[in-house]
Amino acid sequence: MAKLDTLDDIQKRIVCVEQDFKQMKTSLEFPHAEVKDLEDEVERTKKTEKEI
Repeated sequence: MAKLDTLDDIQKRIVCVEQDFKQMKTSLEFPHAEVKDLEDEVERTKKTEKEI
């Protein structure tokens, strides 16, 4: 029985790690999108600067 309890504990920990990983991935999507927007804005500014 002790081995089954240990396996259950390991499974619970793995599920928690998976949930934490998904939350971290989701929370990183916003800053990534912000960086992409800033990169696009810099490129537009460079083009405008060249035209001037």
